[in-house]
Amino acid sequence: MSALPTVWILTRGADDVDTVIIGVYASKIAARADFEYAAGIHADRLTDKWEHSDGEIGCRAELDYIALTPYPVQGQAPRELEAGR
Repeated sequence: MSALPTVWILTRGADDVDTVIIGVYASKIAARADFEYAAGIHADRLTDKWEHSDGEIGCRAELDYIALTPYPVQGQAPRELEAGR
């Protein structure tokens, strides 16, 4: 059986405010322009950036943050995926 696909979720938020989903993408590459735009809003005050071993990337500007995180799709795989098509 093939592994379930992964989606990439772009979020923004602040330590004292709820996280907001900016978008959901089929690949990290598809999310690149929106991630760069969201991070660019805070470019002049960035205080941290990170990249985790699972591929998550993000940056922080004081209390504000932007993150692009991979999530495996949950549920039963379509038969095409199970068959390796």
